Amino acid sequence: MKGYIRDILPLGVTISLFLLVIIAWLSYRGSVKETDAVGLELATYVILGLASVLFLAAVVIIHSREIAHRAGAQLSLKEAQSGLEDSVREHTSELAANNRSFKLDAAELRRAEEENRTLAASLEHRVAERTGALEAQVTALHDRTSLFDLAFDGILSRDMSGAVQYWSRGAEETYGWTKEEALGKITHTLLQTQFPESLTEIEEALHQRGRWEGELIQTRRDGLRINVASRCSIWNGADHSAGKVLEINRNITDRKKIEAKLQENEQRCQLMVEGVRDFAIFLLDTDGRVASWNAGAERFKGYTAEEIIGKHFSCFYPQDDIDSGKPAMELRIAAAVGRFEEEGWRIRKDGSKLWEYGIITKLEDKSGRMLGFSKVTQDFTQRKSAAKNLQSLNEDLEQRSVSLEAANKELEAFTYSVSHDLRAPLRHVDGFSRLLLEKHSSQLDEEGKRMLERVRQGTQHMGALVDDLLNLSRVSRREVSALVTDLNTILEEVLEELKPSWQGRLVEFRIGRLPFAHCDPGLIRQVFVNLLSNAIKFTRPRARAIIEVGQAQNDARSVIFVRDNGVGFKMKYADKLFGVFQRLHRAEDFEGTGVGLVTVQRIIHKHGGRVWAAAEIDMGATFYFTLEGMEGEPSGDTITAPEVTAVKG
Repeated sequence: MKGYIRDILPLGVTISLFLLVIIAWLSYRGSVKETDAVGLELATYVILGLASVLFLAAVVIIHSREIAHRAGAQLSLKEAQSGLEDSVREHTSELAANNRSFKLDAAELRRAEEENRTLAASLEHRVAERTGALEAQVTALHDRTSLFDLAFDGILSRDMSGAVQYWSRGAEETYGWTKEEALGKITHTLLQTQFPESLTEIEEALHQRGRWEGELIQTRRDGLRINVASRCSIWNGADHSAGKVLEINRNITDRKKIEAKLQENEQRCQLMVEGVRDFAIFLLDTDGRVASWNAGAERFKGYTAEEIIGKHFSCFYPQDDIDSGKPAMELRIAAAVGRFEEEGWRIRKDGSKLWEYGIITKLEDKSGRMLGFSKVTQDFTQRKSAAKNLQSLNEDLEQRSVSLEAANKELEAFTYSVSHDLRAPLRHVDGFSRLLLEKHSSQLDEEGKRMLERVRQGTQHMGALVDDLLNLSRVSRREVSALVTDLNTILEEVLEELKPSWQGRLVEFRIGRLPFAHCDPGLIRQVFVNLLSNAIKFTRPRARAIIEVGQAQNDARSVIFVRDNGVGFKMKYADKLFGVFQRLHRAEDFEGTGVGLVTVQRIIHKHGGRVWAAAEIDMGATFYFTLEGMEGEPSGDTITAPEVTAVKG
């Protein structure tokens, strides 16, 4: 800076002097009058010359300064060039050394670049493999997540603070909250979880063992409390990040209700078994040792539970059975076929015997593994004694039945014989009485004639009675010859046969459609004859008699009925209807022998059916009967037959 000022100073002085000359000239010009033109011009020339001199002086000074400056610069340049050449030589040596080192480094660099390319290719391959693996893992994770959504169980994951990070579709269905609503929430707060133990203890167990399972009580979104079976597993990230917990929760509310019901039923069954006193019920282990004991067993056997549990059940058997291995054989059979059943003598605690009926049943679990046996026994000692007595009674009854059957056959033979033997004397009495009235009536007074009429009436009645007894005897001895028979045809024949009995009377017959039946036509014809004869007889007092025959229903069975509007009878005497010689009306009012309904009953019983009646005084009577093997359904105009329990038959 100082050298620069030194160089520029002369030029500045010269310029200053030049400016002073100009100013002086201008001042002079202003003071010279215009008339002095020569002086003015001369002064101008002087001034210009002086300025030129000053300008030249300045140029000389500047040039001399520049020459001096150039000389100094050249000297400095030489000195700098010499220093630069020294520096170049030094740097050239250094560069040569560096060049040799650089060549070595370049070779190393090429080798390093080759290694880097090889490493880069390897890294690229490994990155591609890792990327593929990661993509596969992502795909598998997505698939597993999709599979989780297919599960019915509620599946969720949470961090160690309890915040939900995954919420499956099953969790949505189990708890009612959507995934968006559940993510980020604390599980036990959201679900109001009731733990079986403290949460701290559960977390400690989870960290120690890596898993925990148990039952929880949680709350759904709708406020319903549910039971869940929960399984938790914990895992840590590969980078040692904080662990996560996977929970799988299954709604077991219905199962818990069923278990509670089963437990209640089991308790009831246990109480029932323990309270049963009429049966000995106890359990045996697989070796035959007593495992349980109820009140009935204590009453039958005499042992208390404390005395017998743990002992082998063979102690209930007689010594001969024990020596022959019978108890073990019974267990083997029960194990092989599922049960063993028999009756036999057993021994009580006091040494007395009882006749016992027992069933041994094999007990298995669901997998088929045998758990032991149950044994149910009943004391049949009294029953065995009663059975023995009953057998004796049956043998006696059988003997009496044989004797009674023989007596009945003898009685029937006697009845037939007596009835047959009475017919001839009765015919004689009736015949001679008729001859007396016809040929000797003039010799008899009115009282004699009346008495002979009474004799004839008695013999005729006796003859009818004998005929009915003979018919009853034949019916009793006759075997049923069953054929498929149209009951309508039989009814038409009977009505035609009985037509003379109602000639001159107003009688209305209401006949329904009757079914076919598998029966003896001749015997069933007698049934209709007797029933219709009674109906015609007991409607005589009616100005207009109505007699109905049809089919009805009773206990889903077809029933044939004969109804009339006659005089009827009192039902309290209905049990006498089917007795021999039993009559409910006076002989003076209605004739009869009292054998007709007995014959009806015998015939119906031979056909496997039954007969009964219903009536009211002065309201008529209805007789019903059934036959085995009747075909067809009742016609539309039939009625329902009442069940009359007061009537025998």
